[in-house]
Parts: sequence; C-alpha cells; structure tokens
Amino acid sequence: MASPSAVEKKALLDEVDKQLADLKLTPEERADIARPVVRIIGFDLYQIFSRTLQKYAGLRYSKLVEKGRSEKPQDVRARDNHSAGYTAWIKREQGQNPFERLDTYDLEDELERETPKQGDWMDDREIAIAKRFAREIISLYKGCVAKAGYTSAAAKFLDDFSSDPERKAKELYEQILADP
Repeated sequence: MASPSAVEKKALLDEVDKQLADLKLTPEERADIARPVVRIIGFDLYQIFSRTLQKYAGLRYSKLVEKGRSEKPQDVRARDNHSAGYTAWIKREQGQNPFERLDTYDLEDELERETPKQGDWMDDREIAIAKRFAREIISLYKGCVAKAGYTSAAAKFLDDFSSDPERKAKELYEQILADP
C-alpha cells in the first residue's frame, strides 16, 4: 500500500489549514497545530540529504575501484583512502536519528554533523557541494516553517528525491563523477 505523495499531503494539509482558519484560529494557533508535521518534513529532508551523500559515496567508490584496477599506486591509494574515510564517517554517524529527537532537533545542526569534514572521504570541492546542498535543504525547510506546512517547492523536492537519492547524487556531483 503506497502512502500519499508529498504533493497530495500538501493538498490535504492546506485544506486542514483552511478549515482551521474558518474556525477563526489565529495563524499562531494553526502553526502550533502544524509544528509536528513541519518537524517531520524537516526529518524527511534530512533523510534525503543523508541518503544522497551515501549514494554519492557508493558511486564515487565504484569509480575509484575501476581506476584502481590499473594498479597505479596513486589510484589504489585514492580508492583505499576513500574507503577508510567513508568507513570512519559511517561509524561516526551510525545511530544518529533526528526522528528520535523530533521535538528538539535543529536541522541545520544535523546537516552540519552529517556533512563529511575535511580529511573524511570527500575533498574540498565535494564538501563545498555538500554544503550548498545543505543550504538548499535548509531553504526548503525554512519555507515550510514559515508556511506551517509543505511549500510547493518542498513537496516537489520530496516527491522527486525521496525514493531516488541516487538521482540527486548524480545531479549534484555530475562533474566530479565525469572526471577521469
């Protein structure tokens, strides 16, 4: 049984908000009612960020494995360094679940924690892309907070990438993945 898309959820929540407004609830009261839903939207956005980075790591590693077959020392070293850095990053991030802190997590802090650091498995160019992606996620979330529900942009983003984070990884890191 499939769950409704984010666009469908947005339509439902917009209707609920309209009904609450018809009941003469203030915008602040409506925002209080919607806050748990908005926090879940933030978690869903976090999940896309996290899974996109993981998918990119796999794509990058596959490319490094292919290059490492040449047995050139620098290619083998690059593959091994990526693997070691990724393993350390995964161990550091293992067990982190903002959903368990739904009422208290800070999305910006969670994305900062999740973003690989210099010396992990990403180089400076890759980290810069991840940070731009984190800013995109924050912008979408802030729009949802301001609206007290899904924005059209956030709903489309969630529908586009929730089930296909690899597509987002390829979109973000296309140039790096294309490099020889």
